Amino acid sequence: MRSLTHASIYLLIFLCSFYSSLVSAEVSIVGSYDRGYFAANGFAGNGYFVGSVKDFYGPNQPSELRNWFVFNTNLIRTATAATLNIYLPPQAGSLQNCPNHEDGYASQDVTERITIRHVSTDPALLTIGFGGIGTFNDLGTGTIYREANIFPSDMGSVIAIPLNQDAIESLNLHEPLWAVGGSISTLSGSSGDNEGLFRGSVGCGVQPYINDSIIGNGADGIVAYLEIVEEPDFDNDGIADASDNCLIAPNLSQNDIDNDGTGDECDLDKDGDGSSNGVDNCPEIANSNQSDLDGDNIGDACDLFPNGDTDNDGIDEILDNCPLISNPSQSDLDFDGVGDACDTTPNGDTDNDSIDNNIDNCPLLANIDQVDTDSDSVGDACDLTPNGDSDNDGIDEFTDNCPTIANPLQLNADNDLFGDLCDPDIDGDSVLNLTEEKFGGNKMDANDAESVLNNIENYVATTPLDIDNDGVPDDYETAAGGDTTSSTFEFVLSMLTVNKQVPAMGGIGLLALGLSMLGLGAVRLRKKINYK
Repeated sequence: MRSLTHASIYLLIFLCSFYSSLVSAEVSIVGSYDRGYFAANGFAGNGYFVGSVKDFYGPNQPSELRNWFVFNTNLIRTATAATLNIYLPPQAGSLQNCPNHEDGYASQDVTERITIRHVSTDPALLTIGFGGIGTFNDLGTGTIYREANIFPSDMGSVIAIPLNQDAIESLNLHEPLWAVGGSISTLSGSSGDNEGLFRGSVGCGVQPYINDSIIGNGADGIVAYLEIVEEPDFDNDGIADASDNCLIAPNLSQNDIDNDGTGDECDLDKDGDGSSNGVDNCPEIANSNQSDLDGDNIGDACDLFPNGDTDNDGIDEILDNCPLISNPSQSDLDFDGVGDACDTTPNGDTDNDSIDNNIDNCPLLANIDQVDTDSDSVGDACDLTPNGDSDNDGIDEFTDNCPTIANPLQLNADNDLFGDLCDPDIDGDSVLNLTEEKFGGNKMDANDAESVLNNIENYVATTPLDIDNDGVPDDYETAAGGDTTSSTFEFVLSMLTVNKQVPAMGGIGLLALGLSMLGLGAVRLRKKINYK
């Protein structure tokens, strides 16, 4: 089967619309068999209508019409919406000459309530009550199809009552018997006005109703009839054609994206952008130029990712901080515009050396090769002591003039390679500090070497030999029977009284003394040379 062309579909829509204009409100009048007539005596006869007129009136007093309708709906077609119209046409004859005459229904009370309900009693079982008031004992049962209040201001020749869904379903099921009446209470022929049915002013005067037979003959004084207005529904979607924006296809929601009056279900161009639905890359959102930047066949107007989404993480390419690696949360700890999922330095790279801050041994100063000579976890580029600092004085090992002794001020009185705190000859006079201290010199005075040498010479000249350096002269040890080569008999020292001007020096002292004397000799030699 070939698909419908645009032209044929539009023609079909036009024809349906034309048809709808002709039958938008089909009237199904309940036929003569089901039409009711009031009889002055209230006789029911064999019809499907029962009415009664309370014929107890005096001159120039309005008579009251109390009635109910029972009718057969077998002739009603399937409906989706309907209205029940109850007519009371203008009256004929002498009624027209009645002073202050008004035709039609009018409520005699402040409010009259009309009830339409389903009944099951056969109309043939209706009975006539006392005084010509008919009774219908089934009025208090059955589904209520609609209730309506009639007020004094509603006087007129017709009462229009929209039917509810229950009534529509009843029509569709062809349930035969309906009743139109007043309150739910069952009518009683022995009670005057307790029926509570709707009332109509039917005339005045003393003239009795004439020709009001149960069989319609066109001459009846009072005629009331019912009609049900049925609205056609071509597509059976529950929406009457008169208000359906899509006659040929069910469109329950009545959606009409482009608001052109044609429902989406039968609109060949839903969004009204000039591209038919079958080829429109955005069928429900207008995209007149059919632009599709990323070439994914989804138009930009309705594409969540008009610039593409290479990594399929639901983020448009232009907005994605990781366009090639999925990063749906778009987390970016270092706020550098590069998402964590694709950021080689997700914790930041303050110094821009491509090393993440959390592992960079110089996070604030570029240190690309991460060299750390002294292995102290501080890169050389930012390490104040890249070669180490054994004495922790803040001076690099290579430049520290005292690498093993803390000398933070790097004091160096004689400007040699050794700082004062580790220099054996602070003043640089070639006499070791220890020697100067032993022989009355000043280790900070570079000009006292001569006097120190003199002191040493005097000391050597006046100090007995002490080979074993135990502080006891050899001749004392010999005299005491001691050992001049060992300090094992130093107890002898406690038995001797030794007066010394200079304390014993010990082995280290002698070494220092020897070195100092060599140094002093060199000093003297330089002086002699200089004097020459």
